[in-house]
This record gives sequence, structure tokens and C-alpha cells, in this order.
Amino acid sequence: MYNPKHYRKRQWQDYRIRIWELDNRQCVRCGISIDNPQKAQIHHKIYLNGKMPWEYDDVDCECLCAKCHLEEHGKIRPSSDWVYIGCTTYDNYGDTTCDLCGSELKYEHEIWHPKWGTMNVGIGCCENLTSTYEMQEIRRQQNYLKQIENPKRWVHSDSQIWTRKFDGYQITISLEDKSFRIYIEGKRGRSKHATFDAAIGHLYNLFYSGEIDEIFEQLHISIPKARVKRLEAYKMKSQTN
Repeated sequence: MYNPKHYRKRQWQDYRIRIWELDNRQCVRCGISIDNPQKAQIHHKIYLNGKMPWEYDDVDCECLCAKCHLEEHGKIRPSSDWVYIGCTTYDNYGDTTCDLCGSELKYEHEIWHPKWGTMNVGIGCCENLTSTYEMQEIRRQQNYLKQIENPKRWVHSDSQIWTRKFDGYQITISLEDKSFRIYIEGKRGRSKHATFDAAIGHLYNLFYSGEIDEIFEQLHISIPKARVKRLEAYKMKSQTN
């Protein structure tokens, strides 16, 4: 049981200095230098009944700064070791908000920490708390989806037909018998979609996965130059990351 009197004893002060020295006078989590042992916070990785704070083996304790020690005990939000879980897409911006900064969201990212639980955040906050490479890929996916669904790029010629060009491919979405059908370069897809947004989502999957290029190669139809240029740019970017 915690007793503040124990931490004023000479045995504890000596023990704190020893752990501080063993950990090179720095926080083992963030690496910040701690120039004074009185500023070092010694974290017990385990607690055993009947043991005084200084009676633990050295391997059972570590030197932390005040911030990392608070994070370790879940008293403030951890700034690292968050795990990305997944993304939920809402219909409109403002349908949900970021748990961290309060900004209005359309794309909500769920992240998890073993000492904090889950949070639902926007892509900026998510990028700050999780791995950079992972979030670069997610940001790229979301930007790609935004490019495809951009309403300013779709020409709504009548009540049942929407057209646009994307990556050099001519695309048409047509409402036929209460279902939305996709035409690419005049070729009608097999799938029927219940909503326009569902058709957009299918287009995203076709283009982002590269399946659209495989289909047209099988049909012996050349891939548009704009598409080839984008694929080459993505390939170069991936090699530099």
C-alpha cells in the first residue's frame, strides 16, 4: 500500500539514485535527460505485498520523467504506442467530432492504447499518435476517395446519368431499374449498387486496388496515359518512404 512516508526515507533516496544512474540519468520512454535525481520518477513495473519501495530488484523499476510516469499510470493521455484500429465514414462533415481536438469530422479513425482504451479522432490527431507510415497510407487513401467523389467533377446531365473522367478513364454512373450501374469506357460493370455513394465506393476500390487496370489489360485495351502517370508517381513515392 502506498505510504508517502516511505518515500522520504534514506533507503528510498539511495535506491532512486541507483535506478537513475542505471538508466543513464534519462527517461527510458522519451529519452529526455534528467539532470537531478530528485527530478527522476522511479516507476515500479510490479507491486508486491510486504515489500518496501526500495526492496525491489533493479529490473523491476525504471527511471521516467514526470510526464511519462503520469502516462504510464493512465493519469494523462499517452503520447505514443497508440494502435490504429480502423476508419468509419459518415455522410457529412459534422456528423461526428474528434475526441481529442473537437473538430468536425466525416472520416472518424478509431485508435487504441492498452492503458487508455479507445478514442475516435480525425486524421491529423490520428497521424500524431500512431505510426507515420501507416497514417501516410490512410491519408493517401482518403485523398484518393475524395478525388473520385468530388461532386464538382461529376456532370449530372439528367436525373439518371452522372459522368466524369478520372485518371483518363471515361466513367458513367447510370440509374437503371432503381439500381446504379457503372460504365467505364463504355463497358458496363456487372455489379448493381443500391445508392450513388455505394457506386462511388466501388469505383474507389477498382481504382485504388489497380483492378481496373487488370480488367482493361485482359480486354487488350490500353491504360490511359493519365493513369500510367499516376501509378508511376505513386511507385516513386512509395520507394522514397
